[in-house]
Order: sequence, then structure tokens, then C-alpha cells
Amino acid sequence: MKIEKINSILRSQAIELGLCQQWQDDWQSDKSVKELCEMFLKGIDFCLNWPTAKEMRKFFDKDEIAQCGVFLDRTEPIEISKSGVYAVTGKSRCTITVKDFAVATIHILGHESVCTIVSKGMAKVFVRVYGYSHVFQMQTELSTIKVRKSRQN
Repeated sequence: MKIEKINSILRSQAIELGLCQQWQDDWQSDKSVKELCEMFLKGIDFCLNWPTAKEMRKFFDKDEIAQCGVFLDRTEPIEISKSGVYAVTGKSRCTITVKDFAVATIHILGHESVCTIVSKGMAKVFVRVYGYSHVFQMQTELSTIKVRKSRQN
């Protein structure tokens, strides 16, 4: 599906779901996949239930969005050494290693993911778990992991 059509569908759905005027104004022109991923991560509080993993599978290549920090149905290990915001959704079963001096916020969305978070070095990891996904954690060296769970999804 062409990116213009994806933008049109997602923009219409977002407006129906109550997307604020500022974000509607910012989304007047079509966005690239990278820009859509950036919007998703920046507006994660709006995106907790939308787009669903099913919709994401329909519209996006999971390897392409993984390059932007959005991991869909991930089974391969994830290594993070760059500070930032990341999201895991769908039926992910993976180990996420945050290392070096990275400060990462990881959102685990939905009800079907099971992730192991490993922190190494001086990494700081903040994990937000939504729904009934499961997270296991392992800290090493001087790193820290903080997990916050929310059953509302």
C-alpha cells in the first residue's frame, strides 16, 4: 500500500478517535514511515490502543519500523546503545539489552508480549508495561531498570 493511502487512513482514524487540533494541523501533509514512527513514539499516550498490532501488520514492514524503534512481533534480540524512546507491540517474545550509557524508555504495549529487559554498564532503563504483557528484568554492573505497570489498555 502506498504511503499516501496509509497516511489518509491513519489520519482519518486518529481524527475519529479524538486527535487534538495541534496534531491534526501538524499532520496536514503526508508523513514518511520514519516520521509516522516518530509521531507514534512521541504521542504514545494517544497510541496505547491505536493503531493496533493488526493494523500495523497491514500497513508497515516490521523491519522498516524496527529501524525507527518500533518493534512489532519481535522474536530476535534487540540491542540498544542509543538513548531514546522505544515501543514493543504485537506478539513479541524477545530480549532487549540496553547498554553503555544509554537512557531508554521502553513501552511494552498490548496483551501478548513477553520481554526480558537486560541492562548493562551505566544504562538507565524505564519500562512502561500496558495491558497484560509480561516483563522480566536483569540488571548488571551499575545499570538500573525501573518498571511501571498499567493494566489499563
